[in-house]
Amino acid sequence: MPTLYLMQTFNDMGYYKDNGANVEFTYFSVYSDAISAYGTGNADVIIYAVAEAVTPVVNGIGSKVIGVIDTSNGLDGIAAIFLNKKCDIKIIADK
Repeated sequence: MPTLYLMQTFNDMGYYKDNGANVEFTYFSVYSDAISAYGTGNADVIIYAVAEAVTPVVNGIGSKVIGVIDTSNGLDGIAAIFLNKKCDIKIIADK
């Protein structure tokens, strides 16, 4: 996946270290293993499908989306989730 190559290139160039981050990459050959590692706190950051971002919130895991990289060919959408708040967003212009 091109996203992973970009992240690894930043690491190889020393970008993370130069900015005070101690980054160790772990590659999972099975996607669900990566999701499980993140959900159990055994991984601090994960690159995963946008649809999977809902699961940690529902399970009470404090998560933040820090980047969105799209490699799909359509069928994309935006979901606005506000826990314990009224949501008045109906279209993107309402944000």
